[in-house]
Amino acid sequence: MLEAVSNSATIMVVEDEDDLRELFAEGLSLFGVTVIQARDGQEGWELFQANESAVDGVITDIFMPRMNGIELLNHIKEKSPSTPVMVVTGYAHRHRVELGEECISPPDAFLEKPFHFDKLMQALNDMLPEKFQV
Repeated sequence: MLEAVSNSATIMVVEDEDDLRELFAEGLSLFGVTVIQARDGQEGWELFQANESAVDGVITDIFMPRMNGIELLNHIKEKSPSTPVMVVTGYAHRHRVELGEECISPPDAFLEKPFHFDKLMQALNDMLPEKFQV
């Protein structure tokens, strides 16, 4: 069972499905996480550039309009290699990403769809242990 704890993390969630993005944001905010929301990779990249010093980590879907999650991952890792990025994807695309076919740097974490919220929280804890605790 997850318990709400004080987290000082700021996470950018990049997801084109409004309901899923809102679910991420609402759930994370219950745990004290500040959430920056973006509707697609292009908006995510623009928001990341504007808020880079505040963003502790990024959660991004892969399949989105304007700029996909792999392109966003590549842009973020080129600009800020130490910023952790979690990719939310299905198994088939995860395998392509793990083989490095599209990434200049592998994601710091994966979350395979479908998932339970506790898996998201554990992945964030693993990705940002100094900022995030469950």
